[in-house]
Amino acid sequence: MIDIEVRVIDNKSMKTYLKYHAPIGVLYIKEEDGFLVGISEDNSALYDYVDVATLKYIPDTIKRTCRYLDHYFAKKALDITIPIHIKGSRFMRTVLEECMKIPYGKTKSYKELAKDIAKILDKEEMSSQAVGTALSKNPIIIYIPCHRVIRSDGTAGDYRLGKKIKKRLLAHEDAVFKED
Repeated sequence: MIDIEVRVIDNKSMKTYLKYHAPIGVLYIKEEDGFLVGISEDNSALYDYVDVATLKYIPDTIKRTCRYLDHYFAKKALDITIPIHIKGSRFMRTVLEECMKIPYGKTKSYKELAKDIAKILDKEEMSSQAVGTALSKNPIIIYIPCHRVIRSDGTAGDYRLGKKIKKRLLAHEDAVFKED
């Protein structure tokens, strides 16, 4: 049995949460109105929800996300599309959208990603640190693969779940990176 926390925000809106046991630890899948809005280790938002119920069905977005994560951790094809909704500034959304273009098993440096973002936003240059800050706020980890963005020297760099998890995810994908 899967416990899903549900709270009706208004007559039109519903949020569901699912606790997913991954090889890297517990992840919380968050869905709103048919869109994936979060995969994270943070369960603090769940405590804001008073009404708890067990649904008779699991929303399709949650099912797809579980299937995606199952496939990811089993090194199977990741041809599962999940509707997502990214909240945040245009810059944040652009960074996360560009991050999604990094293929499985490949990496890109913060500097390279910053150059790509600068072109898209019609800027002369973009700070690697600004890109790193946006990535650190990625609400949909793994599906938006911010772990594939590494330092220019080839080392893994920081990650919201810690360097150890970032290195595990990169190694899981057989991505090339240097130990620091």
